[in-house]
Amino acid sequence: MRSNINVELPTKKDEKGYFTISFTGDNPQVVTTIANRLASLFIEENLRIREQQAVGTTEFLSIELKAAKKKLDEMETAVTAYKTKYMGELPEQREANIKILEQLQNQNLKVSESLRAAQDRKLVIQKQLMEMPAAVELEDLRAKYTENHPDVIAAKKKYTGPENKSGYDTHVRKDPRYRELRSQLDLTDLEIRRLARESANLSGQVETYLSRIEKSPAREQDMAA
Repeated sequence: MRSNINVELPTKKDEKGYFTISFTGDNPQVVTTIANRLASLFIEENLRIREQQAVGTTEFLSIELKAAKKKLDEMETAVTAYKTKYMGELPEQREANIKILEQLQNQNLKVSESLRAAQDRKLVIQKQLMEMPAAVELEDLRAKYTENHPDVIAAKKKYTGPENKSGYDTHVRKDPRYRELRSQLDLTDLEIRRLARESANLSGQVETYLSRIEKSPAREQDMAA
């Protein structure tokens, strides 16, 4: 029966993709039945092969997809870790860092100007205190030294004399100009200390943002590698 089966393949390039199956015999009904059965078998086998290929392709694609997803997850994890480690120095933060730096520099400039003004004001107050009577001079000395210090003793004699020591304290406590200047001086000292701390804090922040901006190009190269 095999000798009665004939399979013809196309001979031209543009005819590829199909073939012809024929069966020869004496009984037309048998020939038709066998020919149809052969065609069905070829079709079934072709479908089975294609199905196996499809399954193999699907499995291959599934494996490749899992591998690609794993690699992508690893890359995302690495990028996240890198960004967390170098937060503030990243390329996408450069413009924001520049704006913040400008704001900090402007603030620091204003604080520095206020600090210089307070220091100048302190010098003026101190000069006014120095120009007051010896009683005020003595009060300043007593704030620095003990009653037995030579400068304190000399100032007492200069103002009160050896016979009028009790008049000194009374005069100083009642001198409104002195009390006003001392109050201004104390407040100015507090302001100077506050402004100095604020200026130091702003200067530190300026240095931080300058460093971040300078490191941005290196971070960009790292992320592109």
